Amino acid sequence: MKRSQVILFTFSCLLAVSVFLPLINIPFIGAVNYFKNGKGDGTIVLSLAVIAAVMSFTRFTKWVLIPGVVALGMAGTFLIRFNQHIGSIPSATNAGVLGDLANTLVSSISIGYGFVIMGIAAAGLTFLPPFLVQHDKEI
Repeated sequence: MKRSQVILFTFSCLLAVSVFLPLINIPFIGAVNYFKNGKGDGTIVLSLAVIAAVMSFTRFTKWVLIPGVVALGMAGTFLIRFNQHIGSIPSATNAGVLGDLANTLVSSISIGYGFVIMGIAAAGLTFLPPFLVQHDKEI
């Protein structure tokens, strides 16, 4: 087994686990993950993680960057959409005291640690394969 296979498999597992970790923290509701009981985009990211894990143990190690690029693009798209929605909420709630309460609640919505782990795993799958294949050693 080669060192690159172990590293890429580790990043694939991190990507798979990150789908079930808190993606957004919302007050009074709690943490929301990316999987959403099989109905969200997390199912696509989970399948990309499985594809990357299988590819990491085959002779297609350098092609693991394709699922990584797609997962990184999905994470970036989520972050952009999230910021757009959060930015549009305060302008829609300018109704005095209730508007102030809504602004306070909106300002306390945050990105969870699952998004950070997903970004790290997707970036690792995207940017590491070309370097790992060149400097690969047997374990």
